[in-house]
Amino acid sequence: MQTLPAAFHEQIKSLERARTENFLKHKIRSRPDRSELVRMHILEETFAEPSLQATQMKLKRARLADDLNEKIAQRPGPMELVEKNILPVDSSVKEAIIAVGQESYPQALDDYSFDEDSSDALSPDQPASQESQGSAASPGEPKTSDSPSPVTPNATTSTQVQF
Repeated sequence: MQTLPAAFHEQIKSLERARTENFLKHKIRSRPDRSELVRMHILEETFAEPSLQATQMKLKRARLADDLNEKIAQRPGPMELVEKNILPVDSSVKEAIIAVGQESYPQALDDYSFDEDSSDALSPDQPASQESQGSAASPGEPKTSDSPSPVTPNATTSTQVQF
């Protein structure tokens, strides 16, 4: 009695496999050819070798991104759109925007501009680590040492501080 259900189960399994195999064969026979897939925009029409198609697609997308970024950078701002009557606004707001946009402001004198090099010279030197703080002299102070040194005429020169 045990062999009958096992044989029946094997027969059902083989019939399901045969049905799946027939279904897949039918799908393969009826699949669209390359020109149909290109027409339906599923595949790209390209004459590059298959090994280069992925690289070609990446290059195409990079060019498209560059073009879009350039166009975004060149697009007009909201003030220009209001002035050209492209962006609708209330007439009183439009007049105020145009009036503010046409005002000329005096240019500020550049008395407080700093070069990066000159600002470095004005800032105090920062010690590299905590250990070197004890031995490093602060700006404007002469460096002292713990050991006595012989006094020579050159050793007693004054330190000049530049501001």
